[in-house]
Amino acid sequence: MAGRKRLKFKTLRQSLSEFTILNYKSLIAFVLINFCFFAVLSLGLGGIRTVWFLLWGLGYYLFNFAFFRWYFKRPPYLLSMKFFDTLLPAVKVLFVMMLGMTVLAYLPYLPLMFGGVSETIKRAITVFIGDFMGESNIYDIIISLILLLMSPIILYRPLMAWISSIIGRSGSFKNVYKHTAGYYRLFLKVLFVFYFIIVAAWGADRYFDLHYWLFFGIVAPLSILFNLTLAKTYEILILD
Repeated sequence: MAGRKRLKFKTLRQSLSEFTILNYKSLIAFVLINFCFFAVLSLGLGGIRTVWFLLWGLGYYLFNFAFFRWYFKRPPYLLSMKFFDTLLPAVKVLFVMMLGMTVLAYLPYLPLMFGGVSETIKRAITVFIGDFMGESNIYDIIISLILLLMSPIILYRPLMAWISSIIGRSGSFKNVYKHTAGYYRLFLKVLFVFYFIIVAAWGADRYFDLHYWLFFGIVAPLSILFNLTLAKTYEILILD
């Protein structure tokens, strides 16, 4: 079975390169559509609670659904009842991510919930929460790095369960985690590459005051590449 293969960063990179060369026309189309989604988002949709943003989110969900159906050659790519099978795994992915982020967000508060903590330490924690956590770029960087360390567990692996449901297979987290055991370092390395590029693009966009156009111009192909990376990982490690 494919799950018995050992996947290495070099192997994954070569496989992605070969697939991109063979399918560059279709991938360019996906990148252009992806950029259009981001362009619409940058125009402002009135906040995340508006109908327009919800419609955008549904459209983007369907776009990614169609992408993975295309990659794994599971027509029809869009008008498929398998869409409804993906909703529960998608909710589970969001739950795992939100749980991890919530635990991280409330971590500084934990000492305040237990007895035996001196007043000095409580005051220090309160000052930290009030000042350092408020408007601190350093704190934001620390949090983003911690989230990066958590991402192989709360993002990368759960997303492969979602991909499994897209192509008509079981969206079981247990199955995915079994096949991806021992790959934390590889997934972290992959995620670090994407993290570094995103942070650099964001910094450059802010520095030159480009109103997100440079950022979206880079993220549009980058997110398609991330989808490809997830798909290729799933194909090598899990797909029979």
